[in-house]
Amino acid sequence: MQALKNLTTKQIITYVVLLALAIFVVWYVIDALDGFDPAYRPGMEGGFYAAGSGESFDPNKAKEETPEPEAKKAEAKAEAPAPAPAAKQPAAPQAAAQVQATAVAVTKAAGGTKGVGAGAIQLKAPAAKAVTPARFKQSPFLDGKGLPDVDDRVPSDPLVIEVFDEIGAYGGTMRRVFTGARDTCNYTRLARSGLTRWSHDGFEARGNIAASWEADATGRSWTVTLRDGMHWSDGEPFDADDFVYAYEYMGRIDPLNDELRGSPPAWMRSGSEFASVAKVDNLTVRFIYPNPNYNFPLLVSGNSCAHGSSSKNETYLPEHFLSQYHAGKVGEAAASKAAADAGYESWAVLHNLKTKESTTPELPHMRPWSPVNDSSSLVWKFERNPYYYGVDPEGHQLPYIDKVEMTLTEDRELIQVQAAAGAIDFQYRHIRTDQYPTFKANEEKSGIKVLRWGTAGTTAETSYWVNQNNDGPFGDLLRNQQFRQALAISIDRDRINEISYLGLAQKRSVAPPWGHPHAPEDEAYQSKWTQYDVAEANKMLDAIVPDKDADGFRTYNGEKINLIVLAASAGDNAEMMIEDWKAVGISSKLDVVSRATFETRAKEFSTEINQWGLDTACCLWSDANKQLPVNIGSVNWGNGYAAWWIKQNTGNEVGTIVEPPANVKEMFKHYEDGLTSPPEKGNIHARAIYEEIVDQQYIIPLVGLGPRVAVVNANMGNVPEFAVMDWPFRGPSTAYPEQFYYKK
Repeated sequence: MQALKNLTTKQIITYVVLLALAIFVVWYVIDALDGFDPAYRPGMEGGFYAAGSGESFDPNKAKEETPEPEAKKAEAKAEAPAPAPAAKQPAAPQAAAQVQATAVAVTKAAGGTKGVGAGAIQLKAPAAKAVTPARFKQSPFLDGKGLPDVDDRVPSDPLVIEVFDEIGAYGGTMRRVFTGARDTCNYTRLARSGLTRWSHDGFEARGNIAASWEADATGRSWTVTLRDGMHWSDGEPFDADDFVYAYEYMGRIDPLNDELRGSPPAWMRSGSEFASVAKVDNLTVRFIYPNPNYNFPLLVSGNSCAHGSSSKNETYLPEHFLSQYHAGKVGEAAASKAAADAGYESWAVLHNLKTKESTTPELPHMRPWSPVNDSSSLVWKFERNPYYYGVDPEGHQLPYIDKVEMTLTEDRELIQVQAAAGAIDFQYRHIRTDQYPTFKANEEKSGIKVLRWGTAGTTAETSYWVNQNNDGPFGDLLRNQQFRQALAISIDRDRINEISYLGLAQKRSVAPPWGHPHAPEDEAYQSKWTQYDVAEANKMLDAIVPDKDADGFRTYNGEKINLIVLAASAGDNAEMMIEDWKAVGISSKLDVVSRATFETRAKEFSTEINQWGLDTACCLWSDANKQLPVNIGSVNWGNGYAAWWIKQNTGNEVGTIVEPPANVKEMFKHYEDGLTSPPEKGNIHARAIYEEIVDQQYIIPLVGLGPRVAVVNANMGNVPEFAVMDWPFRGPSTAYPEQFYYKK
């Protein structure tokens, strides 16, 4: 009471206002959580990730009532010469039969055994699931633009995408945000253009550019049939010659090509050798591997969307556009002159620039939307591709939405505010899970709908790669397995889960979830080294670094241990982890930099711990870069080891080579053997790799398999209630944005 008497009037007013504000915040959160299901846990229903209602919807499956329409352009087809027949291939082995889209892994908790998982291998394309409409229709946006008739722009056997709810309407501009010139995934993940494409649940690879594919009995030869009548976005014909160009003038080992890329793209690799590509006829391409390659459908689903969205790693390239810049096509003198005239030091630099969709809007492509300007703009704009090869079941050329506009928003906090206010029409990238209550509270007022999508391979939402090639004063500690394990068990993951993920994620390792064929047989690996045990962590550290300074922090060789955690985005996760490490005497500091700076610094030997997310556990054979150092990269626990492996496998010297220890060499051997093994043997190699990664704690995870929050304009139709969003599937393409539309 005496304390109250000593308060001034101004102080009393201040405290009253703060109390009122606190009451409002509590009421706001309670109201936001109304209808929120706290029992929801991704991975506890429907196998290793939740799939909404549990029913696996197939967006390419025709509805039963869809009638069989007449054949398109029958007369024209009758007059046209028949294409050369494709070479007949032997039947694929039954042991690797395709995975059904409705297949769901059975969890051990339910008394079953492990089943197939997302990202599974298919040696033959699934059967066509929708009929070809008799005649096509176009958006009014294209009327009067002097284009050929829509029937001449769409292939005779188009990609038919079944809508999630109903046939949509044309028109509108989809509002999104992006964080800068490096955030090119915002475009390329919205609009995929690979040979194959994943179903919304990640269980099935489907034809996309490819109408079909089939492997021979050995898994060495893959024959791909293209859709008849496809065009590039500029109207030029798209055919097998574009695949030959990508191989001959970019992918193949050749002195000229070596100037264009460090090593051949992933889809070409076959152990220490590389594939070749042959044209069978205009619509048929054959990929021939020296060794079995059962992962072909995974590898050709699309190029990486990072680093300016370069298309140079694709299986095809626009020969008619890029050949004018290639010395192998026009001669070195002409190509070098063109580069010099444009202000570039070499023809290779200019050619590479022209492969980047983010900086070269005129680059012909096969996506549903075309860039109008480049990614350095304040508003990155796109318009519908008039030659897109996809249609709905009634023959409407997709996409329904005419335009996409992405507004530059570098402040991640501002993105959350804009999403809650309804200023964004569709966004899951850069949307934070911990803002879910705020989004829900604003649904009605802001005209938005909040979705919780899932993951199949994001076993760690936030992870910490411990640099094994660190050349600083604490490098030996970072290479000490017991030291890494002690850091791992000193983290209070339950607290992080509740604060950052509303308790919706799982405390788990980086191993694939139970039910996936790559998950170690011992279920203990699902959560190994994730227990919160400060006493055991201190005991382990006392055996390694017993000395402490006057403040209680541990020292090594007389120097206070101070670990720098490099990150490209700020967040509470790292701060909470750093606070936990203080409790066991380890000092550390978070260094938040731009993404461009991170991608440079994280590759250096001076870095100690790098923060990122592991979202590729579903797909080791197609996306191993984050688990194993098989490429020089920013998300890596040993770029020196990567340089060694690249030298061993390709002969190329990239970066500083560090010979790895025996256990890492053994993991590399499992990886090499797994790449060329049939699925049942490849699974064994994958399990061995994940067991070693978990035991070693080269990657220290926090929590994983949490939901992906998406904020959508409530007026937008055909947005699925569930889709899998992991990196290998390039979500949100798994939601099939081409069939999104505005209801009114």
